[in-house]
Amino acid sequence: MLAETGIQGATVETICERAGFTRGAFYSNFESKDDLVVALFARERDQMIDRIQEAVEAEVGPGGDPSAVTRIIERFLATYPNDRENFLIHQEFVTHSVRHPQITGVYRELWQRTTDDLSGVVADAASTLGLELHVAPRTLALLLHGAFEVALRDHFLESDQEAFDGARLHEMIGALLLLAVPAQEAR
Repeated sequence: MLAETGIQGATVETICERAGFTRGAFYSNFESKDDLVVALFARERDQMIDRIQEAVEAEVGPGGDPSAVTRIIERFLATYPNDRENFLIHQEFVTHSVRHPQITGVYRELWQRTTDDLSGVVADAASTLGLELHVAPRTLALLLHGAFEVALRDHFLESDQEAFDGARLHEMIGALLLLAVPAQEAR
């Protein structure tokens, strides 16, 4: 529903109707629509971090192969919802938090936690793979997240296909990997 109408267009009544809840049930769980939006974003954030961590753990082992990055991306894309609807919902979260100062701080805190968690995953994966980063893990995490968002946006702007093929993401990730080299080569 949020992808169809946007957060602005979704009323508590329509949310309750779609979810099969009463207004009382809604307000027993959330103080406002903004509280629901923050809870949904937090859930999406947690799922994204869990899926990235699972992909890294499944593909990266001690003395790992730097080509594991491609497998990590494939594993993540296979499990994380990256269709048009989820893209629109994520964009709604960002737009809503920027538009409404009363939740900007909450969104910013969730985004900082997301960036911190992604930075940790990047640092751990680089270390396990024996890669030395030419940029801080936080910077690389932000660049990787940005590449993911740009690749999704471009796909949905340029194609009517619901399935995200990840081709542009792989291209951008390949360029970003130039920011990491095997540790023995860095010395």
